[in-house]
Amino acid sequence: MERNDSFNVDVPYDELMSCKKNGIQAYYASYDASHWNYYGAYIGYLSVMNNVKKDISDLKILSEDDFNISQIQVEKEYAGKTYNDIDFSFAMKEESHASLDMTFFDNYKRSVKTPLKEK
Repeated sequence: MERNDSFNVDVPYDELMSCKKNGIQAYYASYDASHWNYYGAYIGYLSVMNNVKKDISDLKILSEDDFNISQIQVEKEYAGKTYNDIDFSFAMKEESHASLDMTFFDNYKRSVKTPLKEK
């Protein structure tokens, strides 16, 4: 297969650092700073969807306004120990009308300038 450089999946470092500067915890600080919490996952979602939107202009990207977001305390077990940490709950404000489309990325590959090709 050939490399497809038209789809960027880099870690959204600047966005995650912005969260940190603004006092928003985007990872599990008490035990595993290498894994995002739900807010960090949302930042990752935005990064991926903004890249996809470059090729699919009518794509709807969910914003924070689409959710009721609340900070919650979670208890996690890691390496045999129990930790309490901060996470966020994301609840849709309105019923979602999204559908699961298993062909999305097949169709997306066809729409980009340099699709993956079998050798």
